[in-house]
Amino acid sequence: MSAAKQFIDENFHKKIITNELATVAHLSIRQLNELFRSQIGMTPHHYLTELRMQASWRLLEQSDLSIQRIADSVGYSSLSHFSDRFSRHFGKSPSQFRRKSK
Repeated sequence: MSAAKQFIDENFHKKIITNELATVAHLSIRQLNELFRSQIGMTPHHYLTELRMQASWRLLEQSDLSIQRIADSVGYSSLSHFSDRFSRHFGKSPSQFRRKSK
């Protein structure tokens, strides 16, 4: 499990495919999800999303990068998908968050 977690930690800014993660962990996808959930407390996908959201939060607070650049840097190729995910996760859009944090 530590290999899969480390892989996510080091590559969260890239596209990560579940099959690739299962291969890194030497497990089936089902085993990976079950073990990850029991040891980490969430699925690999949820853990990946959490890392991306926390990184984007920090970048919105601490940088002047455009929201598109932030989305790209945390692994989202679509600005609308990133904005939607951020809004569902934090309850406000990235631009609303940035305005309030500045």
